[in-house]
Amino acid sequence: MGMEHQLNADERRVLEILLEDWKDVLRCTNVEQAMARVGLPFSDATRRRLAGHLLHDPAVQAAVRWAPHTYILTNDERLIARAALRQGRDGRPVDASGLAPATGLPADAVADGLEALAWLGITVGDRRAYRLAPGHESFLEGLGFNFHEVVLDSGERFNVNCFFDFVLLVNPQFRDRRAREGRRRSSRTPGMTARMLEALEAVGAAGLVRHACDDRRVVLRDACAHCADPITIVVNCGRLADVEPEGAMYLRGGG
Repeated sequence: MGMEHQLNADERRVLEILLEDWKDVLRCTNVEQAMARVGLPFSDATRRRLAGHLLHDPAVQAAVRWAPHTYILTNDERLIARAALRQGRDGRPVDASGLAPATGLPADAVADGLEALAWLGITVGDRRAYRLAPGHESFLEGLGFNFHEVVLDSGERFNVNCFFDFVLLVNPQFRDRRAREGRRRSSRTPGMTARMLEALEAVGAAGLVRHACDDRRVVLRDACAHCADPITIVVNCGRLADVEPEGAMYLRGGG
């Protein structure tokens, strides 16, 4: 028997949205994004109940292609995790006040994020002081703490696996070229998981995009893989409309 009986109606709807989104090989929508689509304010308690399905429900586990933290953490929490990795090198303590300037987030939000990281086993300690947990490097496999959030003109938000998946969504020329070339990812590709590779093989190059976004305004919210500074790209009807900062030439992260 599944675990759906532990969720209320709104939470079951969140789970349904996640499972439907994950049928799209380009999408790795997280819990917070699905909650927003239902109209639920973000709640850590709700997130933890839904995370229980990701961690323990075989039916949900069968649908995911990346490590559970890819779907459980919010994008802000991933920024916090990246800052914690930098601050916590060589066993140094990690604290919210020190991470707030690096992430651009309020100290209270950073403290909540560090608590979420501790819950998942990325850090250890309490609100007075955290340190990186033994074995935290394992969380860097796959997508690690990178994210690439697509925002449609309807307000719908979801993450994609990498920057080039965003280009596939918004640029028909790039999409057609990929379909003609039929290139396949190798199991030796850095960050690639067996489940992601299986999903790509199943759909083939021509079937990568289920819902193209050529005829609408689409925004990519990202962060530099090196300094974590925000990057925003706006594409309108297949044409690049804006890039902030202007010097952002290439985005890297993910499989």
